[in-house]
Amino acid sequence: MLLLVKAPVTVRSDVEMLRECPRRSRTPDWFLRIDEVSNGRWVVVARDRWGREVSRSGGGEEVERMIEECEEYAAATGRGLSDPRQE
Repeated sequence: MLLLVKAPVTVRSDVEMLRECPRRSRTPDWFLRIDEVSNGRWVVVARDRWGREVSRSGGGEEVERMIEECEEYAAATGRGLSDPRQE
C-alpha cells in the first residue's frame, strides 16, 4: 500500500528568491536565472515562490527566445494551478 503525504510548502521571500534567481519575471511571483553552461550554450530557469519551476536550454542567439518561452510557461503554470496561498 502506498501512502502519500502532502508536504507543507514554504513560501520564499523576495530576498531568498533573488539569491537563487537574480532577475524578476514579468509574471508575478516568478524569478529568472540565466546561465551560460558552456561556450554559447544557455539554460534559462524560472522559479516561483512555492518551488514550481520551468526551464529551457539552447545555444547561440536564442537566449531572448528562451526567456520569452519561460515567461509564457510560467504564466501558463500559474493559471493551471490553484494559488497555494488560497489552500
